[in-house]
Amino acid sequence: MFEIAGALGTPLALDEATNKRTFGHYARVLIEVDLTLELRERILVERKDFDFYVDVEFEKLPPFCNSCQIVGHSVFDYWINEFYYSLFINLHFLVLKQEVAGRSQQ
Repeated sequence: MFEIAGALGTPLALDEATNKRTFGHYARVLIEVDLTLELRERILVERKDFDFYVDVEFEKLPPFCNSCQIVGHSVFDYWINEFYYSLFINLHFLVLKQEVAGRSQQ
């Protein structure tokens, strides 16, 4: 199991059900991954007489910002903040424009 999981990162531990082989059709492995690399959705497992694909599902991934390479927030947070800042600037400009237009009419 560690060999297969090693294709995704550094395997650290198996969960209890996987370790006792009572896991059914899936296995859960704690893996240290490099979040700066693209996370794979499936891996090819090659054996002596046959090959097969294993689908991968990541659980509990922390937010990671591809822009500044820091764990704790995502690049999406930048887009939201930039949108609201841009909206504030545009609304502020419209208010000032109306005030100036109002003064010129007096």
